[in-house]
Parts: sequence; structure tokens; C-alpha cells
Amino acid sequence: MKMTQLTRVAMAAAVVASGLVCAGATVANAAPDCTQSGPNLDGGSLMTLGAVPYKSGPAAECRTNETRSGKAYIWCRKTNQYGNLWYYARDADSNQPGWVYSGDVVSISGSNGARCGAGLTPPR
Repeated sequence: MKMTQLTRVAMAAAVVASGLVCAGATVANAAPDCTQSGPNLDGGSLMTLGAVPYKSGPAAECRTNETRSGKAYIWCRKTNQYGNLWYYARDADSNQPGWVYSGDVVSISGSNGARCGAGLTPPR
């Protein structure tokens, strides 16, 4: 009898634990929004570390619009759902806008640190 109760308790605990793991995974694995752009709120500029992708949204999984290098004008910045900082910027040579990962940036000049905020606009 003790073995049956112990088995039931163990099975119930396993079911509860698996539900908690699944619930946590759902939030962490939510797909990023790759259809964002940001308002022009920042008068600063950045320099990239060689040729870097300009993404359609602030996440590595988002589509690459173009690969550019050099100076870009910062419009705003955003920390994504993974805790990574991205800049919405426009390339100085091609005028290509896109999201640039902060890890690909070697310097920033004149930025006011403006955040993109919740009112993100659809890409043009």
C-alpha cells in the first residue's frame, strides 16, 4: 500500500513539474517581432565593426535587410526580450534603415540614449 501511495505522489509531482517547465519555456521561446522600426528620436551616430547585418527587427532571428559597414545615424535603441541591446539606425551611405546589434558597434557619438518605446512603427 505504501508503494502505491508513493508512486501516486511521485507521478503527481512529475506532472506538476513538467507543467511548470512547459509554462516557462513558452514565455522564453516566444518569437520576436521582426516587423518593427523606430522613431527618429536620437541625433547620434554609431560606427560598426566591419560589415554587419541590418535586421528587420531587434533579434538575430529576424531577416537581414542588407549588410553594411561604417557610420550609421541612430534613431533609437531597444533592449529585446533576450536582454540584448539593439539600435534602430540608418546607414550613412545607402540610407538603409535597420536594427544593428550593439555587439557589432565599436563607437557611438552624440547619442542621447533615446529608447524606441512601445510605439514602434511598421517598417517603410
